[in-house]
Amino acid sequence: MGRNLTPIMLALGPLLLIVAFAMFPLQDQIGQNAMDALVDEDRSFLMMLLIVGTFGVTLIFGGLNLLIKDMKKNTDGMNAQLLSYAKVMMIVALVCFFQGFGGIVTSINAFETEIDENEVAYYPSETDRETTARAAWEAGNAGWALLTVAWGIGLIVIGLTAYLMQPPKQPAEYLFTALMPLGTILTILPILNDSEVFGGIFPIALIIHLAIGGLMLSGNLEVPGSRKSE
Repeated sequence: MGRNLTPIMLALGPLLLIVAFAMFPLQDQIGQNAMDALVDEDRSFLMMLLIVGTFGVTLIFGGLNLLIKDMKKNTDGMNAQLLSYAKVMMIVALVCFFQGFGGIVTSINAFETEIDENEVAYYPSETDRETTARAAWEAGNAGWALLTVAWGIGLIVIGLTAYLMQPPKQPAEYLFTALMPLGTILTILPILNDSEVFGGIFPIALIIHLAIGGLMLSGNLEVPGSRKSE
């Protein structure tokens, strides 16, 4: 039997994203402050962190989709339909991430492009370049905001379905139940609009994903619904 990628992706993805998140210097800046920071920061380093973060995010959501697939093998009916809904939310979350990613990349690339009013491939003025960068940055922020909403809803549904399929008996199994309150908090983050709350809950979310993947890798946590076939 081949190795199951689900726990590997759920364990490795958060590790990469934690590194990128901890080192990324532009977390609270908005508007003109963000543009000023882009000018001052090492943009090559920012790009490298974005690439690391992208690998982390795709591994996390890929792992969650594989987890959903594994769970669907152990159930049918309403539970399977709930999992299909959760899968859609994970796909939406990934799309939102790439919108946010694209906004930051476009902003960085704008400041790497020269200014020359006589060349069509260059910005005609500094004002035009900064306006483009800021518009892309704000469009990316919309993606980041919607990312937590879709991610949170998906986690709520996964946690609920896991509980319906197999109420927790072992301490490790409560990690799946914990996805419900975690998802609820992620969903309301755009309403709270507090960078400090986000900075506190985001690492916790990654640690929970990492714990699920690590415990599954070590054989101390099984896919929900596995017990009924024993």
